[in-house]
Amino acid sequence: MGADSIADMSEHDLYTLIRKYIPERYQDDYRIAVREAIRLQHAEDGDEIVGWLGGAPLLPEGFEWPGLAEGRSCEHIATVDLGKLPPIDLNLPGAGTISLFHDGGGVVCWFPGGVATVEADVPSRLVDNRGLYPRLPLTYRIIPTLPTLYEMPLPELDEGEDRYDELLAEAAEEFDMAQSEVTEPWHQIGGWSYQIQGKNDRGVLPGSAAEHRFYADRGAPQGQLLLAQIDTDGGNGIGFGDMGMLYCFIAPEDLVAGNLAAAVAFSESH
Repeated sequence: MGADSIADMSEHDLYTLIRKYIPERYQDDYRIAVREAIRLQHAEDGDEIVGWLGGAPLLPEGFEWPGLAEGRSCEHIATVDLGKLPPIDLNLPGAGTISLFHDGGGVVCWFPGGVATVEADVPSRLVDNRGLYPRLPLTYRIIPTLPTLYEMPLPELDEGEDRYDELLAEAAEEFDMAQSEVTEPWHQIGGWSYQIQGKNDRGVLPGSAAEHRFYADRGAPQGQLLLAQIDTDGGNGIGFGDMGMLYCFIAPEDLVAGNLAAAVAFSESH
């Protein structure tokens, strides 16, 4: 990777990309839109383990393994221990676990701190049908995130707006290409999502400076906030269609209430 890659980028590196690609009059808008996220990455010896892909989830004793259709069991995709994550702007609960499952659709299981959980027994039909991904431990790092030009809420990037700026759009496309040089899986907690098809991401936090800047003269932003995303991962064979991704979104009011059980999960593919 070259110096412009964000494969192991810090916040300074992202700002370097902003200075390089984005016209100066719009750079403050890009900076104000930056949100920190937690990149979940494959752990190595000595790393702090905050969760894992595949394997068995942590579930309360007697909790039924999730399934979306009678006689079928969802594949366990990931479990994350919130008590081991650093704080970010989502203000997530400081304890508890989230487990994500998938079987065409997504299932989110949230267990607050204080709820006793154990490593669950894997349904025999998953084992027999090779529906159990190998367990792959995850560690983390903090990263800055920005949306692509198609989700960036600047009116100057909206072709339907009178303020649409074609030169900015061209520059933003080059910026996106520099961002997309990341080759590791984009497993993530919080921040801006990396969307493949839909426009589900509300992106900006309610009451934030970014919301006031981008929506002061427009209707309130639509959509929900990204809680987590799990990318296709060759490390243990997890995949969602054609190089797809599993998303978990939550409404701002449910997030404030700590009601992570209200989060919804779904997958998209190219």
